[in-house]
Amino acid sequence: MEYDNKIKNIGDKNIAPQSLITWGDFGYEKVDDVNRGQQMAKIKKDDHIFLCKLKEGISNENKFNEEKLINNILIEESQNNKIENDNIVIPKAIELIQSRGFEGIIYEYFNDSTEKYDCPDEEKISILLRVDKFIKSIPFSERLKLFLQKRTVREYHDDIDKCITAENNKIKSMAIELRGLLRVDDFELFDEVLNHGDLDMSNIGYNPKTQKIAIFDLEALCIGNSINALAHCSYQSVLYKIYNSLSDKDKQQMKRWDIIAGADFYKIIESKITEAKSLKQFYGVNMFYALSECYDGLSIKNNDKVLEIELERNADFFYENLKKLNKIAQ
Repeated sequence: MEYDNKIKNIGDKNIAPQSLITWGDFGYEKVDDVNRGQQMAKIKKDDHIFLCKLKEGISNENKFNEEKLINNILIEESQNNKIENDNIVIPKAIELIQSRGFEGIIYEYFNDSTEKYDCPDEEKISILLRVDKFIKSIPFSERLKLFLQKRTVREYHDDIDKCITAENNKIKSMAIELRGLLRVDDFELFDEVLNHGDLDMSNIGYNPKTQKIAIFDLEALCIGNSINALAHCSYQSVLYKIYNSLSDKDKQQMKRWDIIAGADFYKIIESKITEAKSLKQFYGVNMFYALSECYDGLSIKNNDKVLEIELERNADFFYENLKKLNKIAQ
């Protein structure tokens, strides 16, 4: 069955609190919430079942069509090159719906389960590593390169220079430290492989009975280094520490962190990396994540207590990785 890809926007009047949408206005009927954060809904139309991934913010038609095209190219590339899929699928993006500050991308149906959030950290990492390995195995064609962001050494330097201008002395000190290291050694960060760009447990679907995985939210797909996705996953241990340092009221605002974060992510991933070069990449990218999150938090947070906790935990993480990086260099 074919549906049009046109964005449908119903304005302000039909949005319910926190991502709940009046599905009938889009021709769909809601069947069930799929995960704890209510970011995914199971819906149906004309007896066909779909999934809708909900998120805050409004995109435009070009951005959606680009993500849809990337989805289709990845599906074709993996099929044409006979990539071993390890029971992993990329659901097709079908249409975009929008309402008052929220939007949902509707995908073909995948039997997702909330059990993925309640399994041990070791099992979560195993799932994430399967996704990372699958995406890295897909060769990126010339047409795919046209739509992908590519991280360069220059961009890392520019972002760090921006942090050096921060008014916060802790952020400024971290930026100066990392800038000095990059002048000496760029951590060999830039081997070119595909990266999901935002790999965490909320951006995958998982069926524990079949061990089947679905990959969603490929809008951040990029050409990066082979360790980037692992560092992104390991950084979620910092989110876990921040979340568990918050008051109950502040935890409600950061509820998504409770879903995606894991206390032992960093330790588990670090234990799986044995080569010195890869460890240097791992520690270096983790330092960059910590610095970037501090700077971004400073610009968008209006809760001073949350910001103070974020700065403290990120600075701890930054200097922990710096210490380990220096130890390898000795």
